[in-house]
Amino acid sequence: MADFKTPPSTLDQDAFIGLYGGVYEYSPHFARSIWSQAADGGLDTLEGLATALRAAVEMSGRDAQLALIRAHPDLASRLRAAPLTRASSLEQASAGLDHCNAEELAEFQRLNGA
Repeated sequence: MADFKTPPSTLDQDAFIGLYGGVYEYSPHFARSIWSQAADGGLDTLEGLATALRAAVEMSGRDAQLALIRAHPDLASRLRAAPLTRASSLEQASAGLDHCNAEELAEFQRLNGA
């Protein structure tokens, strides 16, 4: 039985990328690289999808992995040039990062820079 209401094997490429392209923020190329595996049902479970995405990242090489890390928004950064995605905003709010005081924000900025 599939783990998804709409199994990936039933989606065309655009719909698949639309749903899973944001799993790795600002890096839809990882979802695009595994889409061909959806046709046989191999991505129709959470474990199958997660394993395939992880393998895509692992096989992408050091430069692509660094780009992936660098694409993720800095923690507690309110002054980032690119706006946070809804998922990142919720993630940071759930960790209480939207309530940092000036001293805490300065420390986050120092650590983000490091």
